[in-house]
Amino acid sequence: TNLEFTLASFRERCLEPIEKLGVVITYDITGVSNNVDLSPTESLSVFRILQEATTNAMKHGSPKEMLVSAWADAERVKLKVCNSGGKTLSAYQPGYGLRSMTDRAQSVREGEIKLKPTTSGAELTFTFSV
Repeated sequence: TNLEFTLASFRERCLEPIEKLGVVITYDITGVSNNVDLSPTESLSVFRILQEATTNAMKHGSPKEMLVSAWADAERVKLKVCNSGGKTLSAYQPGYGLRSMTDRAQSVREGEIKLKPTTSGAELTFTFSV
């Protein structure tokens, strides 16, 4: 499979239900071509990381808006989930979900997760090698 297909599946299965709850979704994958091939295991890991990120945003952030974006250059792919209009990320202890995302990220081509607070939410960035 490829990254573009994985992201399309994620949008259909995970973002459309969130939109039905009234959250405004901005989905921008214009920076990704279908040239980023993924193994089935990598595709599942990417999907699950994004799924957990959006689930956590809804559960802990109560957002009014969510941005999901992706872009790639010759070396790295960068995926971002940013929620806003709700609760800012305060002091937290990494729970099962964040630890699981980190483990999955490390299994995808030198992948890493970064989480930071914003003024009215949080931003999770997942990067991995092309």
